[in-house]
Amino acid sequence: MSSTASSPRLHTAATAPRVIAGLPVAAHDDLAQARAAAAASAVSYGEMPNYQRVLALGGVKDAAGAAIVGSEATVATQLQGLLDAGATDIWAAVFPVGDTRETRSGSIGHLTELLRELVG
Repeated sequence: MSSTASSPRLHTAATAPRVIAGLPVAAHDDLAQARAAAAASAVSYGEMPNYQRVLALGGVKDAAGAAIVGSEATVATQLQGLLDAGATDIWAAVFPVGDTRETRSGSIGHLTELLRELVG
């Protein structure tokens, strides 16, 4: 008698695990400005050894390299790519981009609307 015949398979014994992809996200057409904003908003993470290990495993050196940034269409495509790769949930760490309070606020507002559209 094989051991698998008497024991349930993992997928029938437990619910499917949640896979949460958590990344900084901003929709902005100026990629350099968006990456600079990502770096500034996550500067304290660079001092955390556990976060540094996670970034290294992902092949990036800092939060700016891990950030999902670009036009709204590009961001939507990248977020869908995370789901297609097996993520069950996305934790978008939204950060503002812009030179003025108005543009920073607008960048968050536009991204919030995009995220609402994506979740249906």
